[in-house]
Amino acid sequence: MREEHVLLSLLATAAVALVFHARASSVARIRARDASLKAAYDAIRSAASTDWPQSQGICAKCVRDAQGRLHPPEFVDGCGPIGVYSMIASTGARAYGGQAACDANLQTLRWCAAAFEDFVCALCNGLDAQTARLLREGCWIANEKSWHTCVTIYHEHPCMLSADECVHWQPIDEVSASTLAAALRARLATMSVPMLSLDSLVICKDGALIAGFVDDVHGSFSKLRDATASVGHRVIGGILTSRPKRLIHVTLGRVLECPPLGGTQREHIENTVRQFNMQVLPERVRSRVATLSLTSASLARDTTWWMTQFDEISTFPFASQAHCTL
Repeated sequence: MREEHVLLSLLATAAVALVFHARASSVARIRARDASLKAAYDAIRSAASTDWPQSQGICAKCVRDAQGRLHPPEFVDGCGPIGVYSMIASTGARAYGGQAACDANLQTLRWCAAAFEDFVCALCNGLDAQTARLLREGCWIANEKSWHTCVTIYHEHPCMLSADECVHWQPIDEVSASTLAAALRARLATMSVPMLSLDSLVICKDGALIAGFVDDVHGSFSKLRDATASVGHRVIGGILTSRPKRLIHVTLGRVLECPPLGGTQREHIENTVRQFNMQVLPERVRSRVATLSLTSASLARDTTWWMTQFDEISTFPFASQAHCTL
């Protein structure tokens, strides 16, 4: 009996050691993941300096109105990018997150958006009136109802793909979307609500104005991204034409075009970008704790690029809440 008692004691000690080791490994992975994200935001921040904005590739995919202003294109064929998004103020997000949670998330992002409005104002303050007007006209500001963080894209629109990528593209019709929604509903019903923390406000070299976040201590968003990608591969099959998603961010606007500038005005633009990226915006982030509580995720399709207009097919609240088809 004594030997059995000793053996049981040793087994219990080993089990406890394994638990502590697993927890330590998990903490190490989370810290490494957050450090990687922070490094990515720093690299993006540092890259935006000369010849800003370098938005030619983005502008080439946009369309101009009668006044010559750039707008994101509509996907009139019904084959716009489709994927899983955590919406901030959509119909589905309001239905499951509740008004209080939705308002808290909106307050966070409005505070972020105000910082970028200050940036655009600072740009314009160093320009003559005509040039400042043209720069303002070259800005695209995301509507609050379209605010989102992208979890997983399954297929882009063919116009966004290279010839080699188009070989793997396949349409996702209503029947396929319904099957995908059912699989996502079953998988996401067991997942935790991600609580994101604001890490960075970044002016990107292509003109994008983003709020960059890091995951919670449980890695809930990373698990959500892995789970939705796995469901897509299993249900859709084939090679998905999505771009790899590494960042956890919300795009609040873009400076698409900057008018031709002389030496002094060009220097002002570059100095302002550098000052905001390296000093003003980091100080703003440090001034308060800002979070996003993602209470649901939606299977949605772009009808106008950047989710300017979108079809929210189904919304999936996390944990034990019910599924909603909108």
